[in-house]
Amino acid sequence: MGLRWFVAWALLVPGVVGAQALSQALEALRGPLGLSAPLWDDALATTCRARAQALADQGLLTHQDPQGRGPGQQLLAQGFPPGVYGEVLGAGSRVTEVWAAWLASPPHRAVLSDPRWTRWAYGQASTGATTVWVVRFRGP
Repeated sequence: MGLRWFVAWALLVPGVVGAQALSQALEALRGPLGLSAPLWDDALATTCRARAQALADQGLLTHQDPQGRGPGQQLLAQGFPPGVYGEVLGAGSRVTEVWAAWLASPPHRAVLSDPRWTRWAYGQASTGATTVWVVRFRGP
């Protein structure tokens, strides 16, 4: 059983899905690499929720906004300080599906396990049976 079982359980239990469950999943991924989970960032969470809603409304997953800006440029335009930024996007009916897809994708797994991250947040928005997930990271 162990930590992997606990993380899978936490991601499936209604009401536990969210920052706590994703934080535990990040710890389970990053811990064996000698990395701690980044700290939660409320301001970043606000941007994640807005971005998830915009993507759900548009019905697509893209890191670029309508102005062609990537996540870092978007956050700088919203007043965040210069630094390093990362983002993973996913859509599915359950977060466990999205998390499994991120882990199976080398580029997404690399973002999730990047040692530069000091802060993180997520947001979600639903359209029908599909939920869009946006996870953003920032570092120095």
